[in-house]
Amino acid sequence: GTKVPGGTEYLYTMYTQPFPASGHPGVLVFVPDSFNASHRPWHFVVWLHGHYNCITTVAGEFNEPCTPGGAARTAFNLTLQFGSFEPNAILLVPELAYDEGSSDPGQFGNPLGFRNFMEELLTEAFLGAVIGAGTLQDVGVMLAFEHSGGYWALNKMATVGGVPQLRKLVLFDGLYGFLDSYQKAIIDANLGTGQYDAVPPCNAFKYGNIYTDYGGTYSNSVNQGNNTVAFAEYMTLDKAILFDNTYSTLSEAQYEAPIIIKRSSLSHDGVPLYYFSYFVTQYFSACSLLLTP
Repeated sequence: GTKVPGGTEYLYTMYTQPFPASGHPGVLVFVPDSFNASHRPWHFVVWLHGHYNCITTVAGEFNEPCTPGGAARTAFNLTLQFGSFEPNAILLVPELAYDEGSSDPGQFGNPLGFRNFMEELLTEAFLGAVIGAGTLQDVGVMLAFEHSGGYWALNKMATVGGVPQLRKLVLFDGLYGFLDSYQKAIIDANLGTGQYDAVPPCNAFKYGNIYTDYGGTYSNSVNQGNNTVAFAEYMTLDKAILFDNTYSTLSEAQYEAPIIIKRSSLSHDGVPLYYFSYFVTQYFSACSLLLTP
């Protein structure tokens, strides 16, 4: 591993990574200094990058090319931010299409693709050598973010990926498709009890969609907001849904809503740069399991 501020980074090349023949590592794993491996289950935050980027740049602090001699790609300062929260959780940044304008999820699009990835990652050949070998049964809370073109991979991970612990999904200006599928996930999450909890427990379903006017996601997101509000009113769950088509700033209490669909005046890249830390800190503060004991 490579020591960086707040923790240690590991790069792994795996059979089950989205594109095993890419010639690039399939995942960047950041284990913060605050992580306590002796406390099982282990909790994970996943970040899926968008077009024209790669895991080393997206996780880093400075805009740098992914391809030697190519254009600089946007850094989102993920590891430094994540380590500053002092979480009892691990950050996973899988490599999707490397420095390409493609949303193809690769093997993450296959049935059980994400499950296979997690199971291989937790073996002694990879992350298991750092935190101890484990299985999917050792996975606790899992929160996944996607930016832009990562929407396809996130959808497949959540719908056919085979990891039931993945029940927290956040899209950063990325609702380009699968509107019906994401809507079904929102609806199905509540059917067991007939209601969303006002402040959901750690393992409860949560959904966030932060969209912009000019990122290509506005129409789908407004449709999703209207459909979700209509469903919530039908089920008398309106207090659990936050659909805000204004540029107002979310309050701390509003982040507790199980469903957040929010318009932003920020740029396409500005959305994750701003909102990642807020979503993570609010989710973590509401779930003591994610904080260092």
